[in-house]
Amino acid sequence: DDALRFYQLRQYAKRNSDSIKEKLYKFLLVTLHASTNPKKRETRRFSSFEDLQKYLFKNFLLDFPDDIDFVSLARLVDDGRYFTVRRIENKYILTHPGQNHNEAVFSLSAQVLASARVKMTETLREFQSHPSVELCYANIDSIHISIKKSELDGFLETHSDLISEKLGHLKIQAIADTGYWFDVGRYWLFKEGTVLQYKNRIFNHLASKNPFTRHRKINYIYRSGGFSFIKTPNLTIENSLAFNKKLVAKQDIDYVNYCRYDFLEVSDLNVAGDSSDEETFRSKKTKVDLFNRIATVGVSAARKRGD
Repeated sequence: DDALRFYQLRQYAKRNSDSIKEKLYKFLLVTLHASTNPKKRETRRFSSFEDLQKYLFKNFLLDFPDDIDFVSLARLVDDGRYFTVRRIENKYILTHPGQNHNEAVFSLSAQVLASARVKMTETLREFQSHPSVELCYANIDSIHISIKKSELDGFLETHSDLISEKLGHLKIQAIADTGYWFDVGRYWLFKEGTVLQYKNRIFNHLASKNPFTRHRKINYIYRSGGFSFIKTPNLTIENSLAFNKKLVAKQDIDYVNYCRYDFLEVSDLNVAGDSSDEETFRSKKTKVDLFNRIATVGVSAARKRGD
C-alpha cells in the first residue's frame, strides 16, 4: 500500500531530522489523494446567449431571470476560479470544471472527505466528554482544546486510540499555555509569552517571517464582461477579520468567547447581512485591539530573545 509506505518513510525522515525528505513524502501522500480528483477544465462555445443560459441550467442548475443581460450574468457566474465567461464578437465562451472526464473518481474523493468529517465529529464528541476539556478551534484536519495541565497525561493515555503517530490518528503539534483564535486559519498560540505556533491566512507566506504581518498587496485579475485588468489591493488585517460568529458581550479581554447567531438573525439573506454588519460594528474594535495587544507581547518577547 503506497499510502502506508510513504507515511512510514515520512515518519522515519522526521525521526532523523531530515526535513527535506519529510516534506517530500508528505507531498507524495497529498498527491495520492489529489489524483482521485484532478483539476480538469472544459471550454464550450455558444452561438447565442440563450444557448449559454440553457447549458448552465442543464449542467449546473444555474437559473437566471428572463430579462438578464450578458454583463449581469457574467458578473454573477465569472468568479475567476470555477467559471469564466467571455464574449468574443458573436460567440459566447464558457470555461468550467470538467465533470465527465475519465480520470476523476469523484465518489472516492468525496468518501475520503466525508469520512474525515465524520471521524472529526466523533472525536470532538469523545474529547468533550472529558470534564475539563473546552473546544477552542476545529478545522477539517485539526483540533485545539483547552485542558487542565494536571489532567493532560491522563487525557492522552485515555485517548491513545485517537492521538498517536499512527496513520490516520491525530498528532500533537503543540502544547501551549495561551491561545487566541480569531477565525478559521487565523490564530496564535503562546508558550511563556513566545509565539509557539500560528496561522494568519492571506498575510503570512513564505517570504514573511513575522507572525503578526498585517499588510499585504496581492495581484489578481479582475474580469468584467468583455475586458479584464490587474488589480493590486492593499489588504489589512483590520479589513480581513471574519464575523461569522458573535463575540459574547461583557467578558474579560483575556477570556473572550464566541456564540452562533440566533435563527431570527439569519432567517434570510437580507437579515443575515444586517446581523453581520451589526456584529462587525459591535466587535471589530475588540478584535483589532486584541490583535494589537498580542502582537506587542509577541514582538517584545522576540526582541528579548534576539530573533
